[in-house]
Amino acid sequence: MKKKVKILLLSMVGSLLVLAGCSSEKEAGDTANADFSKSPIKLIVPWSAGGITDVTARLLAEEAVKYLPEGTDIVVENRPGGSGTIGATEVANSKPDGHTLLISPLVPVTESPSFTTTPYEYTDFQPVVQVLSTPTVFAIKKDSNMKTYDDFVKYAKENPGKFTYATGGAGTLDHIVMEGIALKEGIKIEHIPYEGAAPVVNDILGGHIDGGHLQVPGLLPYVKEGDVTILWNSGGDEYSFMPEGTPSLSEEDLDLPIMDAKTSIVGPKEMPEETLDMLVDAFKQAMENEKFIDKMNNANLEPAFLGPDELAEIIENRYTTSKKIIEESGMAE
Repeated sequence: MKKKVKILLLSMVGSLLVLAGCSSEKEAGDTANADFSKSPIKLIVPWSAGGITDVTARLLAEEAVKYLPEGTDIVVENRPGGSGTIGATEVANSKPDGHTLLISPLVPVTESPSFTTTPYEYTDFQPVVQVLSTPTVFAIKKDSNMKTYDDFVKYAKENPGKFTYATGGAGTLDHIVMEGIALKEGIKIEHIPYEGAAPVVNDILGGHIDGGHLQVPGLLPYVKEGDVTILWNSGGDEYSFMPEGTPSLSEEDLDLPIMDAKTSIVGPKEMPEETLDMLVDAFKQAMENEKFIDKMNNANLEPAFLGPDELAEIIENRYTTSKKIIEESGMAE
């Protein structure tokens, strides 16, 4: 009889421990959710307000909160400067709890550490999701004498250092594309870095520069008005809004990679898996929402979701490819 009582008592103790464990897990989960309800997620845009990344961040934040724990808020904050490195540094140095994230083309993560001295490495970030994959293109004023890629190369060879082109900043993907072309073609061209795309277009129209390499969406209104011509597409061919008949740089057999701007969300490394999964799921559902898709399409943007593993592979490949171009062209600061 005593033996039966002992077994019964042990069984009751075991059950109580299991229940206590379940209770603790629930409390921990509730606490995690409560943390997000008490403190908002900061989505850092390392560029000026009004650009492609800023617009995308605000539309995505508005939609993603619907799929996060109740009471969670997403605050978009602009940290322009240093070709994206100021905002990237803040995120790399932040606590890996999911409350501070970076949304940007991959430049400050994959290119900047090779181009200039940064207080972080590309491995200091946790990939979360890819949001956009947008082609980069080269644009000139409509009445330019240059009508083809060959015209551009011919002029640059005959006039070393005289052709001026602008990008949204030194060390950006656009800068690297153009220096990669110069390296392959054996030409010398003059780079003029700007803060953002809008002033580049204005100076193309004003004749202050010969051309500019930029993400295509911001150029489309000027193309439609007949003010600007896209001389070539340095990116992929999946973009639905690309003007028909735009030549692709891949046709020139330069052995350069496809240069799409991969606007993505990353956080600091060592983010808990549970937090990462929650964020990925929320952003994925937001990007699949028809309302979000329609708003993006109205801005000539197309959502292009990829998860953390696929994004990690892109980051690794981009870092390696860009590092090679930066070193071979001698463009590093």
